[in-house]
Amino acid sequence: MYKYVDTLDDLLDLRAWFGRQRYVAMDTETTGLNVHAPDFKIRLIQFGSTHEAYVMDGERWPGFVKDILRDYEGRIIGHNLGGYDSAALRAMGIMLPWAKVDDTLVAMRLAEPHRLAGLKDVSRRLISANAADSQHALDDAMKKNKWTWATVPHDFPAYRYYAAMDTVINARLYEHEVCQRGMASPVYEMEMDVRAICSEMEWAGMRVDVPFSQKTAERLRREASDLAAWVNDQCGFSIGSNPQLARWLLERGVKLSVKTGGGAPSVSKDALEMARYSATGEAADVMDAVLRSRKITKMASSYFDNFVEMSTDGLLHPQIQTLQAKTGRMSITKPAMQTLPRVSDGDPDARLVRQAIIPRLPDHLIISSDFSQIELRIIASLSEDPGLVEAFREADETNGDIFVSAMRLVYNDPSLTKEDGRRSLIKNTFYGSAYGAGVAKMAQTARVPVEDMKQVADAVFGRFSGMKRYMKVCEKESINNDNWVTTPFGRKIWVDPDISYKALNAKVQSFAGDIFKHTMVNLAKAGLVDYMMCPVHDEVVFSVPESEIEEVSHTIAEVMPYNDLLVPVPAVPSPGVTDWSLAK
Repeated sequence: MYKYVDTLDDLLDLRAWFGRQRYVAMDTETTGLNVHAPDFKIRLIQFGSTHEAYVMDGERWPGFVKDILRDYEGRIIGHNLGGYDSAALRAMGIMLPWAKVDDTLVAMRLAEPHRLAGLKDVSRRLISANAADSQHALDDAMKKNKWTWATVPHDFPAYRYYAAMDTVINARLYEHEVCQRGMASPVYEMEMDVRAICSEMEWAGMRVDVPFSQKTAERLRREASDLAAWVNDQCGFSIGSNPQLARWLLERGVKLSVKTGGGAPSVSKDALEMARYSATGEAADVMDAVLRSRKITKMASSYFDNFVEMSTDGLLHPQIQTLQAKTGRMSITKPAMQTLPRVSDGDPDARLVRQAIIPRLPDHLIISSDFSQIELRIIASLSEDPGLVEAFREADETNGDIFVSAMRLVYNDPSLTKEDGRRSLIKNTFYGSAYGAGVAKMAQTARVPVEDMKQVADAVFGRFSGMKRYMKVCEKESINNDNWVTTPFGRKIWVDPDISYKALNAKVQSFAGDIFKHTMVNLAKAGLVDYMMCPVHDEVVFSVPESEIEEVSHTIAEVMPYNDLLVPVPAVPSPGVTDWSLAK
């Protein structure tokens, strides 16, 4: 089934075997997941086909691996080969020849975006129920002997067999019609290009201001401690005791309408925010203190502590999952950059987190550029609602505010301004609809009574009826196509039949992701990949030499806007700044 490469004759045999293969599956076994750790090593490198495999010492033959990957004329395949394994190989001085690579993880996420896509999960479903047996045997041995991935012996038979079998399973998956369907997707090549771009960004990293992060985490924890002390002094209970908090609020007439799984009154973030709009006096102050304490405690640990702990010589190397979401949207972990609060939501702490991100090099500045209201522009374009299209035209031509323009149309009053309280409710209606939220959820987000939110939502949908009709069009598309909708790029997205009313959300989010990825590819083709630090939401963050700011800004301004819609999507690069918070 497999052969261990140990001699020069074995190498010659492996080279001859490569020459007979139309494609070769490739995988690595390493000491750990952090490829930037000083003690990181590739322990095994393995190649395989549907029935045989070769396993070799990862440190013993790096020159041979470089040469054979360079000279091989067939396809090199792997499951997350373009993600993790490419970085592992690079850490050992081996560059993956991207033009020859096919990634079955990318293919499976395109073919079945609603299913688990790990190699063992997919293989058990499509290849054999026993696909994970080799891993179970190795896991049992490692547990018994207290081995780690860094210490399991190279010559342990179950370790080598497990390594070899992964390539055999991967090769069989590659030939399966479901995987082939994923590679035939109209967006497969774009996804592979995006994977290559994101691998470059991951490797180069983004610089974090470590002293600032440490000081900010300490300050936030002190503030949280002061809030806890205040609640304890004022109310006589611990800020961390949910039952005591719920009881105290109920005794003061606060309506806690959300229940826990066990039926008790909930004091979760959503529950408190929903109850907060009607609370007054001391109860309101306590709820504000609790929400603030929870928020800044999470900020201190999830962002600033992680920035410090995860940085290597001041550089973060976020893991960019290019197809993590069912809609094809990206997700960024270690640290969780995708969950950063949005500056556009009016959260003052959003800038604080971004202040920790600084240029990669001392002579660089940061440029940021993002798409403006991309989801709503997509809805206006696809629905062809004349009122919404007109609202965007007016806002864009006057450098105005789309929500003010929409409000003026809804209430037929051109004198309305941004200070009108209904603007935020109209914004909530638009985005709530885009994300598949009902009126109750919109009211919770806006912190207003449901009745008030319903009045505004009814007025919005009455004025922009094309938007409401298009929601039904997307729902019907999903129902008539076995729960699938398709973006203009050709990406197919599965919609849960129990929530087919969210088909608009699936299509809009997926199409927005397509546009963003298309733009990333164009930015890379324009020669900017070395300056790209991280894609966050619909924003690309760049680190650019100060001497090249003008030229790079001009290129971004030319390349990034997406004009192939009824309502174009603008993207204006920020000035060059010394930290990310100043780019907004």
